[in-house]
Amino acid sequence: MTKVITVGVFDLFHIGHLNLLEKAASFGDTLVVGVHDDCKKSKGCDFFYSLETRIRIVNSLKCVDKAFPYERVDKFAAENDFDVFVYGEDQNHKYFQETLKYCKDNGKKCVMIPRTDGISSSELRTGISNDS
Repeated sequence: MTKVITVGVFDLFHIGHLNLLEKAASFGDTLVVGVHDDCKKSKGCDFFYSLETRIRIVNSLKCVDKAFPYERVDKFAAENDFDVFVYGEDQNHKYFQETLKYCKDNGKKCVMIPRTDGISSSELRTGISNDS
């Protein structure tokens, strides 16, 4: 049984998120998703939806077996048994680099999924802010 993990913020859920999760699920039998929660380290959350709502949205998808919160991707990977780590091409900060090294050192497969053309959470956020 092949277990796949991936992570994301999943705020302003859109077709790009769905494409990533469906593609991630295609690499194994089980898909576990970490939903980012950085509210503990920041002075306030700038998410449109609460962590609980974002987890509920992700858990409602038939391609997802389980979603739960995470704070750092490298720790999420180290704390979960998995075979394949799937990530988006825009996920490249230092903790992702550490996660990719962890995967290489521990014989885990890594798969990068390209962005969906024409959609971006950042662009959606900017459009909503400009309309306000």
